[in-house]
Amino acid sequence: MLSVVILASEPKPLAGLLARLTSGAVDGLVRQVIVAAPIREGLVDELCEETGADWAPSLNEAFVRTNSDWLLVVPADFRLRAGWIAALRDHLMSRRGAGLVRGETSDSLLAFLRARPFGVLVEATRARRVGEADLQGLRRELGSAAGWLG
Repeated sequence: MLSVVILASEPKPLAGLLARLTSGAVDGLVRQVIVAAPIREGLVDELCEETGADWAPSLNEAFVRTNSDWLLVVPADFRLRAGWIAALRDHLMSRRGAGLVRGETSDSLLAFLRARPFGVLVEATRARRVGEADLQGLRRELGSAAGWLG
């Protein structure tokens, strides 16, 4: 149903996210995972090999290589919340459109103040039109019209 594009400027947190995405692939929600990282060597290469994820040197190249109508674009340190499969499936089935995706957070005030960027659920054609895209650009493209997921 969707392709997941992971921005991996730092490869260390990538393993945890790839492991969590496995349940989405088994469930049939995640069709493809592409790791967008400037260099495919070391840990990135090893993790792609082990998990069957594809690799692209840039976010734009990852968008071109996707084979789904919908993309979930997240940073490598994004932590999927419990129930993420059902939430995304419901959102896609109800045709609510693009959205900003909240990751798992801690209940502490410090964690709240340091909140990591949110992920983006976007149609593949729209993501490709953004041009030299980044996650911030996709968020700006969606604007205030985007709903919140999760």
